[in-house]
Amino acid sequence: MRHLAWAVLACALVACGGGGGGGSSTSTPAQNGNFDLSTYALTFSAATPLSTVPAQTVTASNLGPDVAAIRVSNTSGGAIASWLSISISGSSAIITAYPSTFNGAATYDTVVRVASLNSSGQQLSYKDVTVQLTIAGVAWGSYKADAMPNTSGAVTLASGQSSQFLLCNSSASSSSSSSSSSSSSSAGSCVLTNNSVSSGVLTIDSTAAVGDSNSYYLRNVLPDGYPKSITTVFRTRSLSTYNGLSVMLNMGESNGGANGGRMQIYVQDATYANNGLVLWNFDFTPQAVSFPGVANPTTSWHTYQMTVTMTNATTGNVKVYVDGASTPAVNRSFTSLEQATAGVAQNSIAFGEINTGSFGRFDLDWIVWTNGAYTATQLKTKLPSGLTSEGY
Repeated sequence: MRHLAWAVLACALVACGGGGGGGSSTSTPAQNGNFDLSTYALTFSAATPLSTVPAQTVTASNLGPDVAAIRVSNTSGGAIASWLSISISGSSAIITAYPSTFNGAATYDTVVRVASLNSSGQQLSYKDVTVQLTIAGVAWGSYKADAMPNTSGAVTLASGQSSQFLLCNSSASSSSSSSSSSSSSSAGSCVLTNNSVSSGVLTIDSTAAVGDSNSYYLRNVLPDGYPKSITTVFRTRSLSTYNGLSVMLNMGESNGGANGGRMQIYVQDATYANNGLVLWNFDFTPQAVSFPGVANPTTSWHTYQMTVTMTNATTGNVKVYVDGASTPAVNRSFTSLEQATAGVAQNSIAFGEINTGSFGRFDLDWIVWTNGAYTATQLKTKLPSGLTSEGY
């Protein structure tokens, strides 16, 4: 039972006799309530608040002859910390820590008290056990639209280092150290002239450059090897009756290694032909899968989460959540995912108007990503600080 006020370990008096020893912090003079514990300190470590950590056990032994039961509580005899639970098995207290109680990286400490009781339930002796939980936290990469995506320092990586997006998958950095609100760059079919940043929102406008690409790439965002997974969450709205934001995940190996699957999602305006969510490069047949019941009405902000798990280069699962709903709007498995183009961008995240031949106008408030396959429920309150979102 989680959040247990206290737990009692009862035993037959004949089984509790003998042993002695162990000392105590306080005792009833006329009775022997001594006992020993297997440990006096427990340490739990979690990679993220969503991690499950193994339970640990504290075992009482050498019970004094007057010990009829053992109670586990806080130091005042009341409820233990909300992030712990205790269950009793034989002469042991099994203690479980729950990192999901918290949001973000931190270290949490508490003390539980193990007390011996006589047959009348009176406390004879006690010993304290320190418990510590350390959470590394969800390691997010993020772009918050404080500057153009290709501006140096516009991206914060999961490691905490700064970076920037590349323009349309260019092999060079194509970066700008300028903090200007517009990017006027043309690299072949890459046209970003009408893009701008204002008040923490990136506007991408490709309506004047039909047939050209208008997108940003960040490389080496996934680990090598399989299985692998990535979760990306972004907030966007459409500003026209054409395409909305497209987000693409290229899930091959880093630095030009082996190819991997490619998953691309379009968020389209409600008045467009394939309104709602459209998955491109999903499986070779069909090439596009539409979910028209999940629309993005013009000017309305929505928060989308795409979680992709790859068991190998072509097989896996994709889930898409809208506005933090517990049930995914899209939940599809695939067995023949189209492969990312060989080269430096085959392990990357990209967004914008990626496909040449299509065009649109839309806003991006922010986009974040992390390794791991998380549900929307698991990420409640666990997005990076300072983000406006629907449902999180």
